[in-house]
This record gives sequence, structure tokens and C-alpha cells, in this order.
Amino acid sequence: METPNLNTALSRIGFRIASNDLDNSTEYYVDLEETLIKALYDARDDGRLMSLIFSWQEMNGEFLIAEKFFKVRDRYQKILGVNHLINAFCAYSVHLGLHKYKKGSIRLKNEKYLLREAPAAVKSSGAVPWLKEINIICPISQFILKSESVMPPKELVKFNLQFKNRLIYGANWRADIITAIQLGIENPSKIKELLGCSYEPANRIFKQYSMAMSKI
Repeated sequence: METPNLNTALSRIGFRIASNDLDNSTEYYVDLEETLIKALYDARDDGRLMSLIFSWQEMNGEFLIAEKFFKVRDRYQKILGVNHLINAFCAYSVHLGLHKYKKGSIRLKNEKYLLREAPAAVKSSGAVPWLKEINIICPISQFILKSESVMPPKELVKFNLQFKNRLIYGANWRADIITAIQLGIENPSKIKELLGCSYEPANRIFKQYSMAMSKI
């Protein structure tokens, strides 16, 4: 399977960015958590992309695997360094009631503006309170969501297999392992490598799924 560029990956997880990328003639494996982490690094200087990411989380965040999100974050952080937008993303998730992201909502030692410094805007409209609690400053007037630019679950489920399996099996490794099997990966070791999970669940769920799908 090919590795898509970020815009294509974002389109495949429900961002309305480039409609041409919705063509399913090319087979990709697009991972929800990894795509969002990549986007959060790209969004450090892109307010529009940041708004789309936060909008996606508001609409679809309950279907992410938090354990996997932090595992991918740690991997990228070792290479690209700490990203305060990931802190902000986690703080927003907690604000939405997704408390499994609390460990990622880390208070910074010093105040940092979410994107660009905008002291005048903060003075006129105030700062977003749940971000200010972790020393990230964002004017209320600049925190704009774009829900119309993100597919809701009922639409995304129609063409994203990973998301569909998250709805069926829950936001857990089983859903992703079954997704990998359905995409044609027939080796637990390759499933482990693709997903970043441990071998034991990949092997166990592979055997269970094979048994369930075998002809009696």
C-alpha cells in the first residue's frame, strides 16, 4: 500500500480539503491517530489547519484510541521535538469531556501563544480559559471552529474502513487489527509493524477473526 501525502490522508479521515483525494482507486492505509499527529505538527504555523483539527476532534474525537494517540505522539516527539499544539489539542479534548487525554494536557512553564502572538486581540476579547490554564494563550476571537469542513460520523463511516470498525468494535486495538486484516494483511507480524501494537493481540485477534470467517 502506498503512503499518501498529508492532504490526501486528511481527506481520507474526513477533512474537506481536496475533494479529488476522495478517489478510492488508489489503496492507502491512513491511520487516524498518526494523521492527526502529523497535522498538529504542520499546524504550528497554519491557523486554518489548526481550526480543522480541533473541529474534527469535537465531532469525532470519541472514536480515537487515546493510548495509541500518545504512543504515536511520543514517537514523533523524539524526532521533531515537543509540540505545544498537542498540549492544546489534549486540553480541548478534556474540555469536551474526553478525560482520557488529561495526561497530555500539560501546563507549560512559560506562557506561549497558540499560533502567533496577538496581545491586542487577547486584550479586547480575552483568552480561551481552558488553554490559559496550561499557559497557552489564544484570543477567544481567534479560536474559530469549522465544523462544516469536517465530515460527521454518519458520513465518514461510508468510506473510511478504520473509522467504520471503530464504530463496530469500539475505539480499541481490535478494531484496527481487524481493519488491517480486511485490507489484506495476512501476517500478525506485519499487522504489528503497520499498527504499532504488540504481537500478542495481533496474533490472537488474527486467529479469532480467521476462525470466525472460516466456512463451516
